[in-house]
Amino acid sequence: MKKKFLLLTVIIIGVLLKISFASKQKTTTVVTTVESNQNKLVVLELFTSQGCSSCPPADKLTGEYAKKNPNSIILSFHVDYWNRLGWTDPFSKKAYSDRQSEYANFFKANSVYTPQLVVNGTSEFTGSNDAKLQQAVSRAINEKPLGTISISEKSIQDNKVSLVFSSEDPTAAAYYSAILVQHEASTFIKAGENEGLQLTNYNIVRDLATISKPKNNSSSAASLQLPKGYTKENFSIVLLLQESNTGKIVAVGKTTL
Repeated sequence: MKKKFLLLTVIIIGVLLKISFASKQKTTTVVTTVESNQNKLVVLELFTSQGCSSCPPADKLTGEYAKKNPNSIILSFHVDYWNRLGWTDPFSKKAYSDRQSEYANFFKANSVYTPQLVVNGTSEFTGSNDAKLQQAVSRAINEKPLGTISISEKSIQDNKVSLVFSSEDPTAAAYYSAILVQHEASTFIKAGENEGLQLTNYNIVRDLATISKPKNNSSSAASLQLPKGYTKENFSIVLLLQESNTGKIVAVGKTTL
């Protein structure tokens, strides 16, 4: 009986050690785009800030719209140029302000503003305007369908998510935008124009990487930084393929974390 007990103990310890070792290793999962109806996809980029008193209505509008319209991908880029006015938005980055300025160049605009919505990289309007949002989406879904970005590998290690992906879209001069998205977060604002408010933000961009598309349509790779204390259920990844000279989005991919 003692020998059987010792043998069972050794087997259990061996299994536990194997599980522990495996959990520390890099895991690779083959995934595909989860969006099923590609010709109905619309990408809406909201440029916003917790320091802007005009932004909460746009944050709420796009957040509610995303929940009701699963074929619309909404990305909230928190710009950093409001930070100097009393409140530092914890989700803001200069890279997001730079992205908005790049769109301003494409649209031949003299300045940037918040809240601003950009639709499929081709049109823009005030982000809190519900009527224009509905009209823009109606136009976009009747245009040429967006292509698909196929994600062949996904791995998480050391608080970073790494991806390998590709697209067969023939666009020659183009770049990928790899985007880490947090679905929802609530913040109490202690200063600035929104002082004293408890704000809920949706589809928050937490990291962004841009990669030139290979001319031979071979695979590309990107790495995105995960925030401390992240939970997989509250994050997803969006990949966009955009024309270099216009910013127009021509292909999209999306996956869970």
